[in-house]
Amino acid sequence: EPRCARSSFVFWPSPPSWSGRRFRSCRHRPVGRLVLDRRADGIRIVDLAVVPAEQGRGTGTAVLRSVLAEADAVGAPVTLHVVVASPARRLYERCGFVPVTSDGIHLFMERPETNRAAPQPNTAT
Repeated sequence: EPRCARSSFVFWPSPPSWSGRRFRSCRHRPVGRLVLDRRADGIRIVDLAVVPAEQGRGTGTAVLRSVLAEADAVGAPVTLHVVVASPARRLYERCGFVPVTSDGIHLFMERPETNRAAPQPNTAT
């Protein structure tokens, strides 16, 4: 039930640019975790995890789309690392992430910045 997922901030020792959130379902059960590193050069997803019982229900997609919307609002790229064989890789690819480099185990992916002020084509005749 992604439309009713809520988040609450949870703080722990980390670099100053990091923020963490645990996501809860409508029944107030923890269903996942998101850790972001907001940097001058973009947003890095340090960790995005959804508990197994909630996987495949759209929660991860909804959380990821909220991060992408934040990045789009400021024209920033979003980057992350994922295990090459991870099923999450399909989600990232569906959301516009492209492979940049790989060490054979982990894949570094980027969703390039979008130009939020892109000029619209003139369709007037």
